[in-house]
Amino acid sequence: MEAWFGLLGPANMPAPILKRLNEELNWTLEQPDVKEALKREAATTTPGTPEKFASLMRSEVTRWGNLIRDKNIEID
Repeated sequence: MEAWFGLLGPANMPAPILKRLNEELNWTLEQPDVKEALKREAATTTPGTPEKFASLMRSEVTRWGNLIRDKNIEID
């Protein structure tokens, strides 16, 4: 199992703002000092697109939702 982190914004964020935030975040994640700091925490960077992140989130919801239903996991 692995944990992942991502940045979310409000629904219907204007495309130019989303594009700029994505570009700036990807640039930041590529900086050597940021990579090194995250590496010390056993984290890796995966710059990408909003579409790629949305796809990851959808697949994770499906994956864990199926597991919860298949194993009949309930909250105590």
